[in-house]
Amino acid sequence: MTTQRLSALDASFLTVESANAHMHVGWVATFTAPAGARLPSFQDLRDHIEARLACAPRFRQKPAAVPFGLNAPEWVDDPKFSVDRHVYWAPGGLENLVEEVMSTPLRRDRPLWEMWICEGEQDGRFAIVGKAHHCMVDGIAAVELVSLLLDQTPVPESYEPERLWAAAEPRSEQLLARGVADLLGQPLGLLRWSRRLADTPAPAVREATAGVMRASRALDRWLSGAPTSALNSELSPLRRLAFTKRPLEELRTIKRAYGTTLNDVLLAVVAGGIRSYMLRRGEEPAPLR
Repeated sequence: MTTQRLSALDASFLTVESANAHMHVGWVATFTAPAGARLPSFQDLRDHIEARLACAPRFRQKPAAVPFGLNAPEWVDDPKFSVDRHVYWAPGGLENLVEEVMSTPLRRDRPLWEMWICEGEQDGRFAIVGKAHHCMVDGIAAVELVSLLLDQTPVPESYEPERLWAAAEPRSEQLLARGVADLLGQPLGLLRWSRRLADTPAPAVREATAGVMRASRALDRWLSGAPTSALNSELSPLRRLAFTKRPLEELRTIKRAYGTTLNDVLLAVVAGGIRSYMLRRGEEPAPLR
């Protein structure tokens, strides 16, 4: 079996998460039925997602830490996986639901995603509130997420729910052994450093220690270097949602005028909003981290 290990960047998203600084990302989508068609029920949507989970292996896995932190965590199958621990029903209204879902960190004892299906917000419409941990939202997982929900044709391809077999959860000693083996299998830098340590231990240790100290000082400057601002204050775990609407064609007009992307237009709107907020508070706008 090939070990699927988190990248250093994805592992860092797990490491820096705290009770007040959640590292999940979220989205909200609203749906209406075509003319003459009925809206799917919660059970329809739950079964629809369950039938497609065989096509999305990452959504049935969770990160397992390597003892002593000797390597990045592995992706391992969740032997207790059930779609009912990830897909939930909720009544309207949508705004309160989004705030509650986004204010709650994802549990680490199961795959790091949830979907909440919200009914009753408006007649003829339902919403899906989703969230996934930043460590699993890479390109492949994003495509898998879309495949759980959407079809390219009006008549969806038929899927039968599959019996999903999970590999046994690895023991701590297995995680440790694989973590060390992967380290030793990396390009020869580790072996070369180990040989230098054996040949000239004192200089090698001093060099390593100096490197750690330089990294520590750089990290301290990075963490403490944010300018004093109303934006740079203590976080709470609570998240609040506000809505605004603009015609999509208006944003496309701006995009074409500046030869940029819709994403750049949205980033410019956010940056402009923050700038206006700071000026109203009598603060001089400054580069943000």
